[in-house]
Amino acid sequence: MSRINISAKRSGDKLTATEFNEVVEAVNDNDSRINAHGQQLTNMSSTLEQQTQQQAQQAQAVRLLQEEHVPHEFYTQSQYDAKVQQGTVNEDALTFVYED
Repeated sequence: MSRINISAKRSGDKLTATEFNEVVEAVNDNDSRINAHGQQLTNMSSTLEQQTQQQAQQAQAVRLLQEEHVPHEFYTQSQYDAKVQQGTVNEDALTFVYED
């Protein structure tokens, strides 16, 4: 099947049945490609939304672990210095040191 040369056609030119069928096939082919791209965009958007939700859930889990399961210790500077000297600083604790 020969390809229609669109650039050679002018307004008002007539198309043969074969040329018209080529135009219809090209339009339908492009329509199918556009629909496929639209579906791909929908799928990517859905995947992105799921990943965003998962990241938010992970961030929330990290915050909960930090707040609830990690020991927190609060000391004045002199109390902390004494613990360091004694070697009794809890390495696993989240330590807050305030000025005396």
